[in-house]
Amino acid sequence: MCVKKYPVHKTGSQSVQHSPANPKLYLSLCCYLILIVFHAYFIMMLRKQKLHLVKIMESIHRVLILEDSVSDADLIEFELQESGLDLTTKRVMQEKEFLQALQEFSADLILSDYDLPQYNGALALAEAKQRCPNVPFILVTGAVGEDRAIEMLTNGAKDYVMKSRLHRLVPAVQRAFAEVAEQQARKQAEEALREAYKDLETQVEKRPAQRGAEIASRRQAEEDRNRLILELQETLAKVKNPSSLLPACTQCKRIRDDKGHWNKFEDYITEHSGAPFSHSRCPACTGA
Repeated sequence: MCVKKYPVHKTGSQSVQHSPANPKLYLSLCCYLILIVFHAYFIMMLRKQKLHLVKIMESIHRVLILEDSVSDADLIEFELQESGLDLTTKRVMQEKEFLQALQEFSADLILSDYDLPQYNGALALAEAKQRCPNVPFILVTGAVGEDRAIEMLTNGAKDYVMKSRLHRLVPAVQRAFAEVAEQQARKQAEEALREAYKDLETQVEKRPAQRGAEIASRRQAEEDRNRLILELQETLAKVKNPSSLLPACTQCKRIRDDKGHWNKFEDYITEHSGAPFSHSRCPACTGA
């Protein structure tokens, strides 16, 4: 069996075995950690959107009522007031008033009759969808055929309520408000999700480049270190094995260093080579 051996680096009396770097594993770990953070962020955003949804449901709503019958409008407002909803209503009877209210009243909900003098609910729905497409439109009428009701729902009305069954009005209004609040919360959550996803993509795209830059920096540092070691070794070899001429005195044999000082021969060699001297006499000097 072939066993792969990793390089061993010795430090003092200890030896440390390093496994080779795995950029893919490192990148996968980084992505996993980013996903964990992203999941926690998304859960936090969902909680915030839930609180936002509750606030929207509890806020004051502005209801625009298009009705030419005063008594019917009174009954509609009475049903809304009895529901306990916090509402502000505005009544209009004609097309001109309705178009002006669409522009100035900033309604959160539109309740409209179908049969009006020189106007009708279908035209009112078309104008509402053109000017304020996100505002729910509920048809409240005394008599409407099934085909006409289906046409209104197909064109964008949220619901229709018969005037003979006004007890269905409040549940229809609550559903419309809840749907609008949910759409707003979902839109904000999706926007936050897109932003978080963009941040995640940016981090994932940046990480390989950063990792490559780190590897290149480490390689450059290793090359610089090796080059410096080589230069030091060469310098040390030149110092321990001098190849240039040494200025020496012919009488006392002292050697002049780079600073112009005259040193004893033994001191100079010991300082520059590290080799100690042991003093003795050669046979020629002893006459042996």
